[in-house]
Amino acid sequence: QLSANNTNATVEDLKASSLNFDDGEGNQFSASTEEVVKQMVGLIVEVNSETDFVAKNERFQRLTKAISDNWLQLSANNTNATVEDLKASSLNFDDGEGNQFSASTEEVVKQMVGIIGENLQVRRCDSLEEPNGIITSYIHNQYCPDMGAIGVMVGIKTSAANNPAVKALGDTVAMHIAAAAPICLSGDDIPQDVLEKEKAIFAEQAAQSGKPANVVEKMVTGRVSKFIKEVALVEQVCMLDEEGRTIKKLAQDTGKDIGEPVEVSGFKLFKLGEGQEEAAASE
Repeated sequence: QLSANNTNATVEDLKASSLNFDDGEGNQFSASTEEVVKQMVGLIVEVNSETDFVAKNERFQRLTKAISDNWLQLSANNTNATVEDLKASSLNFDDGEGNQFSASTEEVVKQMVGIIGENLQVRRCDSLEEPNGIITSYIHNQYCPDMGAIGVMVGIKTSAANNPAVKALGDTVAMHIAAAAPICLSGDDIPQDVLEKEKAIFAEQAAQSGKPANVVEKMVTGRVSKFIKEVALVEQVCMLDEEGRTIKKLAQDTGKDIGEPVEVSGFKLFKLGEGQEEAAASE
């Protein structure tokens, strides 16, 4: 309808246009197109600089925002897009200081390195969808709106997506994730190699106790169970809950309070620079 009324309409006009949407699962949305999409799809990008001084610079922040917008359009057209696809994608960028660029994202970043005087890197990107609910997000240690040192997205599955209690739950879980740093959603999602490595460590420690094999086996089982509760999001005790409930129980209780099932369905966590030291050491 927008293009029918305005043949010169742009993607920014589309984002700003009003959208009334029923997802067919009991959730109804009425907001700008961009806001409706944001409630069901979350995107995250890590762009590195060498210093906080540059990270807090408006020119760098404009570049990061432009790259994020590029990732939004790219992932909308290709759900399997990677960071290499993002680097290769075309980017039209105005740095706000009179410089305009039109090249691949990677090439624009290289040109900005020469202007800013620091090495810059588009390191990674990801997305999270929850078509039957909402996506909430949290940025810790913000440099500016939507940018900071830690980024979290949380998917909440429910047919009551517009209920304020659901948004509050998502916000709480997102802040918890930033502090607790779970590695997966549930115990079933723990990578097998990680689980086997931990089992081997626990078995070696238990064997040194000198206790009988059957006791050692129980000790290992107990340590594995504790490990799962420490690293799997829904099994973790919520750090912001005064009652000491797990994330899973917190979601269940929210569902009981509003009369509709509520489930934490997924999350993404980016910590600035995470894994870079390990990657450098392995090279």
